Amino acid sequence: QGVLLLQPITWHSVTVSHCIGSSIRTRQMQYPASAHLLQLLLAVVVLLAAASCAVAPKSSNGFAVQRPGQAITQTPNSQAQVTRQAIGLECAQRFAQVQALIEARQMEQAESLLLDAQTHHCSTDYEAAQLWRLLGYVHSAQRDYPQAAQAYEQAVQSKHLDIVARSQSLYTLSQIRFIERNYQAVIADIDAGRAAGLLIDIKLESLLVKSLYRVNRIDDALVVLERLFNDSQLSGKQFKEASLAQLWTLYYQREDYDQALAVSRLLVNAYPKNKYWQQVTLLCNQPRAPKHCNSSDPEWRLFMSKMP
Repeated sequence: QGVLLLQPITWHSVTVSHCIGSSIRTRQMQYPASAHLLQLLLAVVVLLAAASCAVAPKSSNGFAVQRPGQAITQTPNSQAQVTRQAIGLECAQRFAQVQALIEARQMEQAESLLLDAQTHHCSTDYEAAQLWRLLGYVHSAQRDYPQAAQAYEQAVQSKHLDIVARSQSLYTLSQIRFIERNYQAVIADIDAGRAAGLLIDIKLESLLVKSLYRVNRIDDALVVLERLFNDSQLSGKQFKEASLAQLWTLYYQREDYDQALAVSRLLVNAYPKNKYWQQVTLLCNQPRAPKHCNSSDPEWRLFMSKMP
């Protein structure tokens, strides 16, 4: 099933204003398109403190670290409006120690330190929310997925994290659910996140499609995948080979051979491999073969002339 990718945050914003037509027909969608698609990847929250500094330093996450007796706050850089909050010095010091242990791949020690910080050093709701994200990361690195899922659930539901942090946590939680083959939970979590206004990017949508397919909700999977295809056409980006191949499989299983053939032509043109030509042959040998298979259309004849 694979393991979670432990890597820094990277995201990009893409605005989608409307959907255009394509060779793939569009069904009535049960899952509305997101206005902003962010590429959300698993992150470690690095919150560093410097007790000797005269001015409270900022962490790499953009939050100010609070010195004793000093009310230092900073609003997270996000579309969501959340209360201005800060990490206390003691808690930030523990987070810095945890970060060092993580970099040294000493996950058991990092977990112990986080549990101690949870009890004795990180007492505010905001500190607790950040701690849950780190704890989820540490459990994931140890492949303790049930514990990791519990931690990320807390982060997703927290009202003390901004929308980006909660959306990142949702992506990681969905990865964990998928690895555990809890596909119904992946679907439920993503639907709940969408309803809560979290950012559902193409990676989350792809997990949703795979989960819908595995619980035999073929039509719902097609709704999402066709929308992603149309979004790629709108943005001028090439649809990924794996996604096109999955789209072909969904159409074939529904015995929608005309649509499957349209996808086969896209696959052959973009990724000219023998297996995709074999899919064309398979479709044209069906009792209800696509109408194009016996067409005298010059474009079709030119296409077929390229078959190995």
